Amino acid sequence: MKAYGGQVRHWTVLLRPLWRNRLLLSTLPWFCLDVVGLGIALYFPLVLRSEGLASNNMMAAAINVVFLLISVAGIILILPRIDRFGRIPLQIAGFTLMALGLWLFAGALAEKSWLVVYIGCAIYAFGVGVGPGATVIALAVEIFPTELRASAGGFATAVSRLGAALSALVFPIIYVDWGLPIVLVLMGIVCVIGASVTFHYAVEPTRKSLESMES
Repeated sequence: MKAYGGQVRHWTVLLRPLWRNRLLLSTLPWFCLDVVGLGIALYFPLVLRSEGLASNNMMAAAINVVFLLISVAGIILILPRIDRFGRIPLQIAGFTLMALGLWLFAGALAEKSWLVVYIGCAIYAFGVGVGPGATVIALAVEIFPTELRASAGGFATAVSRLGAALSALVFPIIYVDWGLPIVLVLMGIVCVIGASVTFHYAVEPTRKSLESMES
């Protein structure tokens, strides 16, 4: 990629101190989102069946679709307003809601309170939609200068896929060995890490010019 003035800038420029914090902001929250999101998305219907929350596969699939639609509704709700609230506040709020929803799910499951289980699932799904589900991709590119955006976006995407692969492999192992409540508590902790990283390395691109993001 060429920078202004024709200078070629290799992707390893992202590892320099000038851009390192932004690289962490663009990659780690997305990694956390995929660790949590893919595990939940892949295994939620199976969990519904095994935990007695759905009587058959069709019901489990239908319940899963409902919560996916809640996430989609959150994205549709927040996208026109993302510049009003800002990427960083939304991402922190979204991860926080995800954690609260997962922990509520875990506590309600242990108490066999099925209504609260679904409330927790709805809070989690809504948190995905209004938070990192709508912000991680934007932050991965918007906080970098033009000549580094493709490299930054590609790097963040690759790291996020590692999180997805890790979740797909580890989720069923922990579920079998430790049970679903522990899995949900751990997933909530990952969400807190995502919120903490976002807060610590915050760079807000909302209402800033491309030139101001160069520095």
